[in-house]
Amino acid sequence: MRVITGLAKSLLLKTLDSSKTRPATDRVKESIFNLLIGEDLTGAGADIFAGSGALGIEMLSRGASNCTFVEANPAAAKVIKDNLLHVSKNISVIKDVESMVKIQSCEEFVANAKLKSLQWIFLDPPFPLSQDAEYGPRIVKMVLPLLQANGILIYRQHRNVKNQKWTIEPKKDRTYGINRVMFFYV
Repeated sequence: MRVITGLAKSLLLKTLDSSKTRPATDRVKESIFNLLIGEDLTGAGADIFAGSGALGIEMLSRGASNCTFVEANPAAAKVIKDNLLHVSKNISVIKDVESMVKIQSCEEFVANAKLKSLQWIFLDPPFPLSQDAEYGPRIVKMVLPLLQANGILIYRQHRNVKNQKWTIEPKKDRTYGINRVMFFYV
């Protein structure tokens, strides 16, 4: 896996060798970011269920001012820290890797985060969680209050999840292989 473009273009990123994580492929990442062309996403954001941190690192590489990486798995959090250290020579906003990575659940992060403080959020839960039709709408609703006005939440889940009842409808909804990616704007 690599950083696609920006300040850290082409730098390779580590991934956790585990069945519990499923990093977005370069093709899926590129497709997501192509749909974000024209959006001003230079503010602070969060990569929740961050895994390797690839999505948040891509945002930093493209000019985001800050990213909080939220990951409950300590081994994955270590991979994120390693990746941040690796790209930090190219991305000057990466200063204190330890403070950028939160080893906690999404629920813990939301409970302690400042409301309306983020411009963008990647929400990428493990497929076993996201395959529950009720999980996606519940977790999206829980995280949305963290977004500023005109903020964007990008949610990735398995494409086979059906009959979801969203409190806010996605503005964009795309499928890439087994991935379904939805873009929610507030």
